[in-house]
Amino acid sequence: MLHSLPFLYPRLFLGKEPPSITISEGWQRLVIDMCAAIDAALPNGMVEDFYIESIKEERARLSVRYHGTFTPEVANIIDAIEDLSTTVCEDCGEAGRQRSDGWMRCLCDFCEKERLIRLNRKN
Repeated sequence: MLHSLPFLYPRLFLGKEPPSITISEGWQRLVIDMCAAIDAALPNGMVEDFYIESIKEERARLSVRYHGTFTPEVANIIDAIEDLSTTVCEDCGEAGRQRSDGWMRCLCDFCEKERLIRLNRKN
């Protein structure tokens, strides 16, 4: 689904390189909603130098890297989605919280249990 974002919101992905979007399934709805909100907040027509470079997980938080001129409203949308991601399970999209055992993740209780079971099976 995320591979279609540059086609759905071409004004947001006008960089020289294709955007790097590397997130788990649980955060996909956040990213889609963010793109729709940014697209609506940008002035009509093409935006010459604004584009999203990457969307990824960084320290159990959604991280959106962008370039160019943007309005305070766009910055607020991105900040709000990044903040919201710390309460959404990155695997399933349910309510979650940040967890760390050497590697930080934002997971719900169920997905955390599943992760621990998989880890124990490997050991």
